Amino acid sequence: MRKKLLSNNFLTILAIVLGVCVGYVNIDFLNSTSDVIAELSVKLMKLIALPLLFLSIISSASHFKNTEQIKILGSKILKYTVFTTLIAAVLADIIFWVASPYLLSQELVTTNTNAQAQASKGFFATLLSMVPDNLLKAFLENNVLAVVTLAILFALALLSIKEKDKKEVVFSFFSGVLSAIMRMVHVGIKFIPLSVFAFVSILTKQIAHDKSDSLNAILGLIITVISANLIQGIIILPLFLKAKKISPIQLFLHVKEALILAFFTRSSTATLPLTLDVATKNAKISDKVAQLALPLCTTINMNGCAQFILLSTCFVSYYTGNALDTSGHVAMIFLSVVAAIGNAGVPMGCFFLSSSILAANDVPLYLMGSILPLYAFIDMVETSLNVWSDVCIAKVVDKESSSN
Repeated sequence: MRKKLLSNNFLTILAIVLGVCVGYVNIDFLNSTSDVIAELSVKLMKLIALPLLFLSIISSASHFKNTEQIKILGSKILKYTVFTTLIAAVLADIIFWVASPYLLSQELVTTNTNAQAQASKGFFATLLSMVPDNLLKAFLENNVLAVVTLAILFALALLSIKEKDKKEVVFSFFSGVLSAIMRMVHVGIKFIPLSVFAFVSILTKQIAHDKSDSLNAILGLIITVISANLIQGIIILPLFLKAKKISPIQLFLHVKEALILAFFTRSSTATLPLTLDVATKNAKISDKVAQLALPLCTTINMNGCAQFILLSTCFVSYYTGNALDTSGHVAMIFLSVVAAIGNAGVPMGCFFLSSSILAANDVPLYLMGSILPLYAFIDMVETSLNVWSDVCIAKVVDKESSSN
């Protein structure tokens, strides 16, 4: 009974209730306490965000033994992973453009867009910023585009090393550092109820003083993320299957148990054994393809994560007066795809990756903290979408491989 009472779920609910109460009563001492806790939470997000992004991308490359494996079966998996994730990101961006005028006040959107347009460097300057002239400078300046580019180039360089022992040593080093960062994340997650309390308190205080724009932005983000996930899972992926002459309804019925488990566990990795079982036995995907495609896709195929990264970044940027212009949206599509593919199964990885991109552009992260209480439900839908996309890719690759 004591374990249940002290569980994170119970503590999170308690933190929400206390946060609402503290924000409503508006006592200076309690407000100051919430501000300090929120500021500390933001600092910790910034501390781990960029290293997590860099190490995740490099570690994801370690799933391929060499470039030859990528050229054969892995190339097909990677091709469809990038394709579906890119479609997911573009879809999310379209939904944002359509929905933001209704979910954010028009005055806010117009003002922010004009302010950002004046400070815009332009599309080609954005591309140039992806190529750093100094390794450490990219990290010190929080240049996310440059860090992502470095990670991709470094991962490809590691895969091209012929000496197996040298390559394994380097990959082991980066995997070890990533494990240490993930350990920090696991410890940090235990203190999430405290962060939830602080952010809910601040949000309640704002709403109580007729500053409802933040609540509109949070609800707008949740609505658009869930909508993007559902459209990707119910419309886009079935169209992808139909184009390959595969019945989406039959495939869904064959793997529905895995999708249900993914929803409640919020973990593609925990669902993997069941996903492998139903994919090979029910969906008739060959063992060879399933055993490579599904574990690999569990790590790098993150349709839902890409959509959350793009939408959360856009909404928070607009709300805080740092709206993206056209070149910024193009860059965000690229970043969300790469970040999602490099998301190495880190708990709340999408949340931290979004925070890293926002922090790199000096965008305040308080609104991201306010999303924490409802992130669990978003994560449920995202995980089911990710597993559904994994199975779709595995089925398509299996059909193409058997026909060759």
